[in-house]
Amino acid sequence: MILSGDLLYQIDNYIMSKIINQSSIENPLVVLKSWLQEAIDLELQPNPNSMALATVNSKGEPNVRMLLCKEINTEQGYIVFFTNYNSIKGTEIKDNSKSSAVFHWDKLGYQVRIKGKIIQSPNEESDEYFASRALGSQIGAWASNQSSPIKNRVALDHQFSAILDQFEIENDSLSTIGNKIPRPSNWGGYRFWVDEVELWKNCTDRLHDRLHFKRDLSINDNRVKATNNWTITRLQP
Repeated sequence: MILSGDLLYQIDNYIMSKIINQSSIENPLVVLKSWLQEAIDLELQPNPNSMALATVNSKGEPNVRMLLCKEINTEQGYIVFFTNYNSIKGTEIKDNSKSSAVFHWDKLGYQVRIKGKIIQSPNEESDEYFASRALGSQIGAWASNQSSPIKNRVALDHQFSAILDQFEIENDSLSTIGNKIPRPSNWGGYRFWVDEVELWKNCTDRLHDRLHFKRDLSINDNRVKATNNWTITRLQP
């Protein structure tokens, strides 16, 4: 069954009547950060910092998955997320650092698309974030060989229990926060360096607002050279 378009657009008329103030935008990542904060403040969804990240494998086949954006650095122009470096996404990023992602806040009528290149975060950044996680999540990072097949759930639970034994941890302490165990070397952060951004705003009569931003960015041996001079192009919906 094809849903009626009218059913899909139940957004406040005041929100839909507003357009993006192009003349006031020097850095589109500032807008991304403000839209994210708006979604957080309004408590519209459980994970307002979720984004869909697309990567490509060695055959040119795309993969996309939801994950959580943990930081938006507006000055330098990157966002941060964390994962297992040996996962499918980690392997694909290693082979091809070019990627794209999208944020979408349906209730607000906002969407942000980004493109750029991904490199691993500094170890210190990954260590600091890992230490902030609940102990149970830290154990999970050690226990799971992300994206690898496993016989059943029982086998996964056994892997988790083995890590508990390895670090001599009791089950009743798993919800505690703090640096209880070291970060595994195959788990950590990525910095998604952004060179293209599209801001999309839901407007009436499907005449949505679209602004495209692009800047110069180069990465060689993890050395980043970027400018904050963004060129702006208005796109038709």
